[in-house]
Amino acid sequence: MIKASEARKIDGLVRGYGDEFIWSPTTCVADAKGLCKLLAKDLEETGKVEIKRGEEYVKTLSQKDTFRIQLKSGEVIETKYLINSAG
Repeated sequence: MIKASEARKIDGLVRGYGDEFIWSPTTCVADAKGLCKLLAKDLEETGKVEIKRGEEYVKTLSQKDTFRIQLKSGEVIETKYLINSAG
């Protein structure tokens, strides 16, 4: 345990309740949802990444040098790289 003043010297953005913090230099805690939102924002701002949300994959139409996939909406996407993630 370390005092709040010492914790702020280590990380000026540290916030919490009470006067003591657990100090564990080999582990971390992250806001996974917030981290993913920021990562998505950063990627989309490059102009090289498009993230489709709320879409449903139907089938792969072709796969040679690029992926051609069809979404439930009927939209067909052609891309060199594809990451399909759900959950």
